[in-house]
Amino acid sequence: MENTTIQKSRSNRAVFVIGGAAVDILSTLSQSKLTNNASIDISYGGVARNICEGLARLGISTKFTSIIGNDIWGSQLKNNLEKLGIPSTDLIQSSTQFLFLFFSFFFFFFFFFKKKEINHFFNSPTAIYNSISEFSGTTLASATRMGIFDQFSADETLLSKKIQDTSLICLDANLPIEAMSKVCSIASKHNTLIWYEPTSQYKSAKIVKANVLSHITFLSPTFSELLGICQELHYDKKPELESLSEFLLSLYPQLNIIVTLGHKGVFLARKENVKQPPSFQIFECIFFFFLFFFFCFLFYSCLRFQLISKF
Repeated sequence: MENTTIQKSRSNRAVFVIGGAAVDILSTLSQSKLTNNASIDISYGGVARNICEGLARLGISTKFTSIIGNDIWGSQLKNNLEKLGIPSTDLIQSSTQFLFLFFSFFFFFFFFFKKKEINHFFNSPTAIYNSISEFSGTTLASATRMGIFDQFSADETLLSKKIQDTSLICLDANLPIEAMSKVCSIASKHNTLIWYEPTSQYKSAKIVKANVLSHITFLSPTFSELLGICQELHYDKKPELESLSEFLLSLYPQLNIIVTLGHKGVFLARKENVKQPPSFQIFECIFFFFLFFFFCFLFYSCLRFQLISKF
């Protein structure tokens, strides 16, 4: 009876998503090679923000924190979240995050930094991903502006209050290592489960460098991200999916690994005899969210590149 009560109380609490929010600018060249005409689509992205939107659309109570610039893109990201019914009150704006520090140490920074560098430090622009693709869908070039994420600082007191009312934390790899470590430490004190989304092969190993992989319950990498994590842990055998998963589970048996494999689906791996957290069944819906997100992405891709007519 007591365990049932605990599970019900957890299921009524929100999922707390922490990580990147960005603006995606996607340019697709026209079929004609005699012109530079293109269709330009602007959408809202960032791994953590996308996950947050998916959960909200599934009717799961969601909280979200990220860092944005004090600019037009930041304002549009906030408006987009509010339209989705996701509170934007936990967003951090770079221009105000270090306001007190700025006035306290202005002269110190003045003598050691150029004015331009000071402005960049205290008022970084919102993150942007920009790509140019052929009509067929092949990416010709891409560029990112993600430096603002390095300014994210985890306020222990504020996070502790938010995590108390949280059933699950979903963390992406856009956070700085120090912030990632602090979030995992606070979550561990409150016995809150953590889902880690590695984001990219380059960023995936941050969780190892932060030395908090032991706090993670759910891990959802691609194959290349799984390889990046294992290589940081000195894996030196042939890079095969099953052997990589076995290696990681041998070191961290509490993990539930969900490897996304594109059109092939997903690969699930976990230790059979490891006791799962009491509320594990509650979070099976998160797995279905990833499947939902995966199929939505495929459908969007078909529409985008006008392949849907072939089906």
